[in-house]
Amino acid sequence: FPVTIFTAIQGLNQVKHFHVTIEYDVTAAGNPHCCYCEAEGDTSFPVIVKGLAYNDKCACLVVELKGIESCNKHPHITLATAEGVSPVYSNQMLAGKDGAYNFLPLEAELEGTLEFFEFQ
Repeated sequence: FPVTIFTAIQGLNQVKHFHVTIEYDVTAAGNPHCCYCEAEGDTSFPVIVKGLAYNDKCACLVVELKGIESCNKHPHITLATAEGVSPVYSNQMLAGKDGAYNFLPLEAELEGTLEFFEFQ
């Protein structure tokens, strides 16, 4: 049967907060890259979905951001992970650090909103 987002995440746990990481550790003293911390005005931007990447540990949407520069080499939205696997694993998977993964090309546009979110 054809692979869909639903079959790719079957047996995985959905993440709590869908997001694309733009900057890492923006609260660190002297972070020279924190150019979005005090964004004013319209903070919405297009998020172009390029495909679904997945393996037995993780599933994520590979995306391209329009009008926003990301410090993340592999912009993505983590959808679900296996038990005991952190959502940050998506970066490792997309960088090829854990072997091959499956890729299903997709084409869609979402609207992103720039927000500061501090993980506890």
